[in-house]
Amino acid sequence: MTKLKHLLCGLLLVSSTLCHALTFHCTDDSWGGFVHYLYKNWDEIAGERGKDFAFSDEEILDLNSQLKLAARRSCPERDAFFFALAQLGDIERVDQVTQRLKNPARDFLSVQIKATYPIYLEKRNGIDTKAYPAEIDKLLHEHQAAIDDFFARLLAFYGTAAIPYDHFTIYLCPEVAPQQAPQTFVFGSSVHFFVSSHFHHHTAYEKTAYLGTVLHEIAHEVYQDQPEPLQCSIDHFFRHHPLRHAPVAYAYLNEALATTLGNGILVSMLTGTPDISYTGPYIQGFAEEIYAMAAGYMQQKKTMDEPFLESAIKAFESRFPAGKDELVHLLHYRYYTVLSKHFNHHKAANVFWHHFPTYSFCHAPYDDFEEMEEDRLNPKYEQNAPVIFILTKKEAKSIVKMKKGHPYLHHLPQLKKIKPGFSHYSDQADRRYLFFVVEDYQELEDQLTSLQQRGHL
Repeated sequence: MTKLKHLLCGLLLVSSTLCHALTFHCTDDSWGGFVHYLYKNWDEIAGERGKDFAFSDEEILDLNSQLKLAARRSCPERDAFFFALAQLGDIERVDQVTQRLKNPARDFLSVQIKATYPIYLEKRNGIDTKAYPAEIDKLLHEHQAAIDDFFARLLAFYGTAAIPYDHFTIYLCPEVAPQQAPQTFVFGSSVHFFVSSHFHHHTAYEKTAYLGTVLHEIAHEVYQDQPEPLQCSIDHFFRHHPLRHAPVAYAYLNEALATTLGNGILVSMLTGTPDISYTGPYIQGFAEEIYAMAAGYMQQKKTMDEPFLESAIKAFESRFPAGKDELVHLLHYRYYTVLSKHFNHHKAANVFWHHFPTYSFCHAPYDDFEEMEEDRLNPKYEQNAPVIFILTKKEAKSIVKMKKGHPYLHHLPQLKKIKPGFSHYSDQADRRYLFFVVEDYQELEDQLTSLQQRGHL
């Protein structure tokens, strides 16, 4: 019996007996709406000076210790910045977050944020937000018994004994521009829920489907609070799986599960028809593929196990056979490797993040073999994640000469010369090595723009 199977057998006996009730309180929240408005319009508000969200490592750790994010590992620094803003509650305390940035333009960003606030308030004038809390409160109370039953099954499915909260505050944040689907974000016991200004014109089904989005966010909390041994076993299962689609499926698993469970299964329980919808095709497609299987596990109050995860990987592979070669997936690993010397890795990472939603990375000078070996011992290290070289033309010539003893380059016997611009190679294990030979950050930006337009290797 594998370690994962053993853990799940024990957890199933515990979680199947759980019974928890959730209580909700809905309230209007103009601040949450403002933070979301900032997030959507940041490039226009802050321009180039607002692209550097780097905190010191200590500050990032401190921020993350205060946040319950919808992912197990830390979100990108950009998301951490906006989550921290959302916690403040009012405009007068903005400096508490901006002054923690390393960005030399932090004073400018404070000024821009404060100047944008009255603009947002003016845009939301005329939107009747006070009626929203009462209407969604009514829906929640009408379906309380079904929600409690769903939540008990949710805990059993994830193998999670409990979450730290049984009372959730739902902050209803008015959208100043109509949109097709509700948007949310969650931290701690707070679900920020963005409601369209046309909410009152929605059908009864559409309004009930909003509850699926609330439970979608709570599913993220339950996933995050799985027992640590189970989290580590699931992580090990995906990282060491032989299929190339496994790490890509893993990157989408959290969001796909929340979508199929909250938007799909709960809404089906309440209305008879699931509402599996997501703005990204990969998550929506993945959620659709695993819906029937997840519904069966939920019906039986069964914890997701190795056969479930194995089937999920194969379902993703079947739906998206070319997914493993798309750049957005290759660069969506949680911990990839960057090797550079002339180029500052923090600045280079910000350029990458602008084009591809990466999480985190390890960095070493391309000629520091000892540091590379230390990085490979890090528990976060991804064995199959891309290795990215960012080099000047001079460095590209010199690095080929050290190929034989290089911890990474010795896997590429076909590498004879690294040409200017972008090139890529694969080793026998199909691990990808990406080379960017550029003279400045603008050239790197140009190469990434070209890659983004191409979409795949």
